[in-house]
Amino acid sequence: MRPHRLGPLLLLAACGTAQPLPAEPPKLEVRWAAAAPRGALVQEALDAGGDITALGVSTAGDLVLVAGGRVLERTAGELTRRYLYAEGSDPAELGEVSSIVPRASGGAWLTSENGLFALEGRYVTHSPVRPGMGALAQASEVASGPLAGLWLAASSGVYRRQPTDTVQYQIAGWADGATGVAADPDGTAAIAIVAGHLVVYRPGSGVTLDVEEVPDAVGEVHAVAAAKGALYAATARGLYRWRSSATPRWTRFTLANAEALEVQVDPVTASAWVLTAGALLELDGDVLTAFERPSGAAQLAVDHLGDVWTARGATLVRLKAGATTAQATFESDVKPWVQTHCAMCHSDFADRVAFAPRAQDALQRVRSGDMPRCWGRAVPGRPAPEGRRLRRARRVAQGREAAVRIATAVTLLCSWVALGQTSDAKCELARPMEPQRLLRRLSLDLRGYVPSYPEQLDVRGKSEVPAPVLDGYLASADFVKSMRRYHEGLLWPNLDAADVDTLQQKLVPFDLGGGDLVYFSVLRALFLRTVSQQFPPCRNAPLELNPDGSIKTYPLVVNGQTVAYQEGWVRVEPYWAPGTQVKVCGFDAQASATGKMCEPAVVAQSPYLAQLCGQFGAYASALGVPFTNAPVQCDTAFGFLSAQCGCGPALRLCSTAETAATLRQSLIDQQMRVVEDVVAKDLPYTDVLLRKRVPMNGPIAHYLTWQSRLSFDVFGEVDPTDPVPSGLSFVDTDRWVDVERTGRHSGLLTTPGYLLKYQSNRGRAHRYYNAFECSSFLPNGPLPSPQEACSKHEDLTQRCGCNACHIRLEPMAAHWGRFAEYGLTPLGEERYPKQAAAVCSNLASIDQLFRCFRFYNVQPVGEEAAYRDLLRPYVFRTAPEVANLEVGPAALARASIDSGKLASCTVRKLWGFYLRREPTPEEEQTVVPQLAADFSSGGYHLKQLVKAIVTQPAYRRLP
Repeated sequence: MRPHRLGPLLLLAACGTAQPLPAEPPKLEVRWAAAAPRGALVQEALDAGGDITALGVSTAGDLVLVAGGRVLERTAGELTRRYLYAEGSDPAELGEVSSIVPRASGGAWLTSENGLFALEGRYVTHSPVRPGMGALAQASEVASGPLAGLWLAASSGVYRRQPTDTVQYQIAGWADGATGVAADPDGTAAIAIVAGHLVVYRPGSGVTLDVEEVPDAVGEVHAVAAAKGALYAATARGLYRWRSSATPRWTRFTLANAEALEVQVDPVTASAWVLTAGALLELDGDVLTAFERPSGAAQLAVDHLGDVWTARGATLVRLKAGATTAQATFESDVKPWVQTHCAMCHSDFADRVAFAPRAQDALQRVRSGDMPRCWGRAVPGRPAPEGRRLRRARRVAQGREAAVRIATAVTLLCSWVALGQTSDAKCELARPMEPQRLLRRLSLDLRGYVPSYPEQLDVRGKSEVPAPVLDGYLASADFVKSMRRYHEGLLWPNLDAADVDTLQQKLVPFDLGGGDLVYFSVLRALFLRTVSQQFPPCRNAPLELNPDGSIKTYPLVVNGQTVAYQEGWVRVEPYWAPGTQVKVCGFDAQASATGKMCEPAVVAQSPYLAQLCGQFGAYASALGVPFTNAPVQCDTAFGFLSAQCGCGPALRLCSTAETAATLRQSLIDQQMRVVEDVVAKDLPYTDVLLRKRVPMNGPIAHYLTWQSRLSFDVFGEVDPTDPVPSGLSFVDTDRWVDVERTGRHSGLLTTPGYLLKYQSNRGRAHRYYNAFECSSFLPNGPLPSPQEACSKHEDLTQRCGCNACHIRLEPMAAHWGRFAEYGLTPLGEERYPKQAAAVCSNLASIDQLFRCFRFYNVQPVGEEAAYRDLLRPYVFRTAPEVANLEVGPAALARASIDSGKLASCTVRKLWGFYLRREPTPEEEQTVVPQLAADFSSGGYHLKQLVKAIVTQPAYRRLP
């Protein structure tokens, strides 16, 4: 809700004389000062290879753009293409991209007409959002604080997505449409354009947010942006800035009565860049500087160097507002600063010969905030132009903010190290670390924290870190945790998008008043209560039964019309909180094991159920399959079509946002506990890929037993090759029981978490290929015309443009052929023979019909006709691929082991993990092969490999 605006209408009288009212504090400051002109910035033009439609930056501050429908990222001075990776129902195209913003976990978010996408490394992947949002206009992510989450501006409103839920923020009396949102990275506030209005969201009491409108008529709002401590809006009446620490909080910069068309912020200095019809403006503090507007500029982005980017057509234009190309000298540029800020601890730095070998190390430590230590931790800096250097130097002298000091430090060091053409400013340093510094690096890398003071004292005066200290680090539980984190980065096990809580069985709380909650299923509400009002909960009264034992309902009448039928609630002891009781709507609390599908009396009352039953019924009737009034098991996907099917005893068939989050974390933990067991016991690393034994806890056991068969999209069945241990309840989250699997199961590669994360066999193979063979599938050029004959092959290994990747991908994907795609269980021969006859003949139930059409090629087209009635994974398979399919992923893992690819890739991945860089060409020829050979011949022990890496001279040199 918006806060009330109450004017000071107070009437005070004293001795019959009215007293003056106190002045109301100002809410807005207007700055009319004109910007100081500075001419034009030096420009550099680059060809993007297509019309540029969107600009932005990544978390690292690198430029990201969309040109000709392709996503490009500028890294190391080069524009590199990033490829859209789509599987299943993911969009095959980005569509029109509306914004590109940094992503908290690295990379960037892209909002587009086709949804939300994440740029991670080489790929752009679809990130599902809550249904019904509509087109996305902008995103902004806050990593921590009271406003933490991913903020989204959509055609249906402003949303905040968090790990467990997505919340919509509505303002009473306003339309919901939002065209922009930007949040302070520290979570102080967020600014949004809602229904054409400019509003600020601030933390309120509890889970609510306070909403503040700008106290001015702003006209049309074109764009919003955010920096630490400041929010900006480009409007028809100039630039508006909101700062929580200022009085008044709002400031309007008139920009010489020009309209502000775009605004972006420098990610380091928090200065704002504004585009008007006639100029490019920089707002640094309260000082405006005007530059000549680049021809054709309509978009802005500011990278980590402080350079401003814009575009015209297919030309990318860099405005060099950041790093200068002027040469720097030690005596005039570096020495004065070093003497002022470093000499108290590093007196030798004033000598050029002494400073030169340490320059790169000094630069990195200033950038990280580690130095100068008297200033404490600071944000990373960046090179600044000569024109800004003196201004910032004056701020340092005046004791201004640490971020500006660090920017000055990095300016000087970068200018001398990166731009000075002197041989003694090289970045590669060969001097070995002193023991105390090496101890710090080893402890951080292997344990995740700095060594204690006694540990540091133990190496003082020694020439090297003693071997027992390193062995102790490798034997510690903290090293096992660090290897877990490494493998989480390797396997990307996040399951936020996994459908483990199907809509029909997901219970949501509804406040009956005063915090009195009742749980109900929104989909069951739509099918069993709705006449015209969607998703009604039950009535606020205990459940009543009719004389025949059926649930009694009451009409919900609105404006003389019956819009729903409501039953009462019952109290149930839920499986997720034994010993307690919750209120649950009566239809949802039913405990029957079976029901009847689409009973005519129920269908006649519900227009939504009638529509769905009509579609299913017509299809079933055409194939002679029993449907209307046919019996159905309530613990299957078709149970929601029965009015008698609820959540079962103790609500065991249903989930909540909290139980789903617990399950997702358990599925991740199951995979990582395999890794932890292998590392802790120093078992062969190959066990991660080959072992049959995996742990299972209560949430996983409950899901596999009761809930895995409830989804139409994600297929699950009881898996006899992966038995569920007895005696586990959902609340046994910390009790893990080892399960010995059989059949085609193979290490991590067939755990439910891995199969749910990578739901297509191609996706499963691709992740394996990247993580354990250090390879990727990349196109070798643009796709040819779809009119060409070779572009029409259904077999992707034959289709032009696709075959370059799929000729390798398809044989690898075949290894998962006997595991359900978009599912989590194997397809055993007894229930799913190679030929369709046993499954697709004599159809006796809708479930059998569903399995037949989902898993068998019963309606082939084109080249698929030769594989009619085969289980789908066998279509287009060669004889060797069929052999791999029959064995399972273990055959792929053994091939990687036998070829040496697993050993070589593991060495290269861990080398990059510990040295923060790829092996050099020389190391690829010498060090990597020797480490891989020792790793494989020594029995694939990960601890020994890590020890070999961290004892390499390259690791023990100054970075």
